[in-house]
Amino acid sequence: MVGKQTGRIARAIMGAALAALACAAPASAQSSDSPTDAQKQCPTEPILEGGYTVRKAPLKLPSEWSKSASASRNWIAVKTRMDAVLCIETSWFDVADNFERFDDRFLGFDWQGYEAWGYMLIDTAGTGQSMEVGIKPNFSPSNSRFALMQHSETAWGGFEGFAVWRIYSAGWTPERVETNTPFLADWRIDRWEGDDCLHLSAIPHERVTDWDDLSKYKRDRFVAGAAGGWALTPGDTCPSY
Repeated sequence: MVGKQTGRIARAIMGAALAALACAAPASAQSSDSPTDAQKQCPTEPILEGGYTVRKAPLKLPSEWSKSASASRNWIAVKTRMDAVLCIETSWFDVADNFERFDDRFLGFDWQGYEAWGYMLIDTAGTGQSMEVGIKPNFSPSNSRFALMQHSETAWGGFEGFAVWRIYSAGWTPERVETNTPFLADWRIDRWEGDDCLHLSAIPHERVTDWDDLSKYKRDRFVAGAAGGWALTPGDTCPSY
């Protein structure tokens, strides 16, 4: 299972990196007056291997995205705060929904493809960047960090594991990415305690007899904090320096 998860994570990260490298140079060097014009700056054909899906039409973007983004069959073009164009390849997505905006800076949406699914996070700061993060990120109270915890039984998610990212004025950087998380069921982030500590929980598999209603089972508690390098630790007390 770990090998399968690691392989899928590596492919997802490599795919996102290739797509970003393929379109970053023209996107950051050009500006556009409208999202429709911006789309002309993106490639017409897919770049990622196996990038064609059965979907023939562009992804349908919500009306609240219309001032900053447009879609073709294989790409979403996003206008950034520096009036650059960020091209995000969508050829591997069959379906996309739950389009959202966070803190007037980040955009995000769920996607599904062939034996895969995930969540695309888009940063419109600077010249922009995007990243496949697996699931909707959980932002800290001041939006200075976001965290992810994803553990699926099939390991078909765009990301499998636990990660914390630090947000800066014009980008983000990982503070911890842990793919070998304890093998427990229904992992979730329960809450932030300030901006420097997370409370998480999960259920041991042997405790579950009815998978249709996990709310009846006692959850094991974990914390992860900046003081401890964001390592997952059993308990409910945040680490201190």
